Amino acid sequence: MKKAIAISSLLLGVVFLSGCGQQSASQSPSNAQLSQASEEPRMQNEEARLSALASDNADSESTKEIHINAYDTYIPNLPAFVRDALNQSLCANVKTNLKSSNFNVGDANIRDGSVEFEFDEIKTHSGSFIVDIQSIRQSYEMSYKWSQDKNKNILGVYTATKCLPSNKLLFGDFDCKDYLTDSANETKPNPILDYLPYSTFNYSIKANNDSGKLELDADIFLYSADTRDGGRDESIKKYKSEVIDWIKSKELNPDDYSINYNIN
Repeated sequence: MKKAIAISSLLLGVVFLSGCGQQSASQSPSNAQLSQASEEPRMQNEEARLSALASDNADSESTKEIHINAYDTYIPNLPAFVRDALNQSLCANVKTNLKSSNFNVGDANIRDGSVEFEFDEIKTHSGSFIVDIQSIRQSYEMSYKWSQDKNKNILGVYTATKCLPSNKLLFGDFDCKDYLTDSANETKPNPILDYLPYSTFNYSIKANNDSGKLELDADIFLYSADTRDGGRDESIKKYKSEVIDWIKSKELNPDDYSINYNIN
């Protein structure tokens, strides 16, 4: 069972954002839709599918509204109040990660093959799925739990919106925060920290958090041979290029980092 991060409860009155409803299609999920495939081709096919859906839905929603599309296709028996709670939870997280209360999203689509659900002996329903939003290039894992037995609904319906690991992000990293990390004032460790500090004969790199934001300090070491015959500038350019290539070798984007060069 997935841990609920953001709770929406009909009885506790916790509401994330007004204006979130649902939009449904009208067919049941097939086994093919829920089957597992190799990750990379499936992700590519999924992005192509979402491009078509984004075009169809671009003008269908108004500002500050998100409706997860095609509940009926993938989870046809999910009640309206659970759908509404999931929509509200997603709205709140999108608002946090866009750092804006002004957005127009009509293409929040359930990813093919991502739906999981179960029904236990005490009539409790739970499940999860991934939502991709191509227009803002974000993806989230949605989860829920509710009971059809009214006596079990003392705390209402639980929903959660959770950030995905990078290997499941369809559109790349967007510095995602969910309510667990946001409420604890935490952020995900930057992956480059796993490799720092690092040094070679010609340069060294270390992390610098003095400004409250991660920066890289790169020290360039010049020797007499580097500065001979007016070659100083060319040597500096060469070693800066080596720093960039090292970052790329870790499958990271150098443009994501502020690099402070120190020439020694």
